[in-house]
Amino acid sequence: MTIQMQWGAIPVRCDNERFVRAFLQRRDWYFEFYRTALNEGEVLHDDDLLRLVAVQDKADGTWRLDEFDSVEELLGAFLGYISGLLHPEDIPVQETCGVEER
Repeated sequence: MTIQMQWGAIPVRCDNERFVRAFLQRRDWYFEFYRTALNEGEVLHDDDLLRLVAVQDKADGTWRLDEFDSVEELLGAFLGYISGLLHPEDIPVQETCGVEER
């Protein structure tokens, strides 16, 4: 599976399966759950962003990464959430098979 989007002036093509799966899942979660919690003009804090991929230890306040199987999933999940804020329109998803040109 491949996703392609425009990020500012740069076209971005993602074809790493773990990244794409996490990206699309967390992007869907943003639109389903998180977007309604944000009010227009509300300020996001660093803790809000950290909670997207990390868990805070209640005892000492330190952060640890949530349980992701790979760096690709971690980055895909974070960018999936953020893409909802920055890129609210649909992102084309292309089902692909075999090797593609890059």
